[in-house]
Formats: sequence, structure tokens, C-alpha cells
Amino acid sequence: MNSFKDPSSSTQTEAIAPPTRRLIAPAWHAAALIAVLLLISVASAGSQAEYANQHGRMNIYLLTMGWEWLLLLYVVWGLRRMRVPLREIMGEKWKGPLDALLDAAIAAAFWLLSAFVLAGMAYLLGLAKEQNIQAAREQISFLFPHSGVEILVWALLSATAGFCEEIIFRGYLQKQLASITGATWIGIVGQAAVFGGSHMYEGIQRVIIIAVWGIMFGVLAHFRRSLRPGMMAHGFHDFFTGLAGRVLLGGQ
Repeated sequence: MNSFKDPSSSTQTEAIAPPTRRLIAPAWHAAALIAVLLLISVASAGSQAEYANQHGRMNIYLLTMGWEWLLLLYVVWGLRRMRVPLREIMGEKWKGPLDALLDAAIAAAFWLLSAFVLAGMAYLLGLAKEQNIQAAREQISFLFPHSGVEILVWALLSATAGFCEEIIFRGYLQKQLASITGATWIGIVGQAAVFGGSHMYEGIQRVIIIAVWGIMFGVLAHFRRSLRPGMMAHGFHDFFTGLAGRVLLGGQ
């Protein structure tokens, strides 16, 4: 006899079900990506400012964009080895303008929330103190755009970061770690730790802040089941930070 079934029960079960153990790429592929990201981050910490002074910010921008697209190609290659299409980790396509507007609204709300969280963490970690502001000038102000051309390329770099990094960290790495461990929260925290660790050039305090930011992006991607709001919020945040940082901290 067929018993009555609550139509919402399947949705609830799906929402709390553990992630699939099916890997979206070989396990060694993820391990190699993590190793390369952290090794490059440690090796380049403290040297980017010197490189920018010698070769200019534009070279930094172009090299960074090229590196991020290369990492994305590596991720796509890994996915293809397991016959996983890129759209599977990006989420469903927009079916119309209302879907795009909804994701834009989510992105805006998320950006405002994350901005408050990051500002609060920066204050708690003492980054608002004068000596730490001076340290920030030495660590990251070399990246901020000066001329109109640099601002244009910075906008392209920000869009690249939003698109590529969300696929690499929240799309690929988060799902891969969750599949390997069978725990969604490990995927979210794990990718955020690697995300923070890949920004060693900004100093340990900002690595912590960026890792928390990565957790927020991971939670957004998990519950929205799409990377698109995170891509928009990420790209806008990087662009805004570059312009605001140029005004507040000044350049070298």
C-alpha cells in the first residue's frame, strides 16, 4: 500500500544528505594543485613588491591573469579525465533575466555582509593601528592601480579572479575535498585554508582574514548551488579594494 509522503521530505533529505563520494577528478590532481598553490605562495611572499618596482605593476597584472587562466585550464583538464563537465561545478545556467537579477542581488547582499565581517576581523587583528597600516603600504600597496590604463587592466584582473578563483576553489577544490572525505564542511574549510594560504604575500593576518572570506564564499556556493553570485561579489570586491586601497593607502 502506498503511504502518504510529504512532498517536502525529499528536498529536506537532499539538503542534509552527505556529499557524493564520486571524485570529480583524480585525487592526485587535487593534491598537486594544493601543493603548487602553497609552494608558489610561500616562494613569492615578499618578492612581488620588488618585482613590481623593477618591472611595473602592469607586468604583475598580466602575469597574474595568465597564471589564473593556466590554473583553470589545469582544473578543466582534471575534470575531463573523469568526464565531468565544467557546468556541473558552476551550477545551472540562468534561464532568463530574472535569474541573473536574483544572483546579482544575492551577490550585492553577500558583498555587504562580507565587507562588515572582514572589517570587523581586521579591527580585531589590529590592522587598523597606524603601524599595521604602514605595514600594509609595504606589503600590498604596490598592487594598486595608478593610471587609467592600469585601472582598466585591474578591472580585467578582478573579473579574472572572480571567475577563475571561484571555479578553482569553490567549484573544484571544495567539491573534490568533500568527495574525498565525505564531509561537506571539510570541503568548505579545506578550500578556504588553501585560498588563504595562496595569499602569503599579504601577510599572515590577512591570510587569516582571506581564509574566513573563503569560508563565506564556500557556504554561499554550497547553499546557492551556483558559483555565479560568488563570482560577481568576488570580482567587484577585488576591483573596489584596488581603487579604495589606492586612495586610502597610496601607492609606491
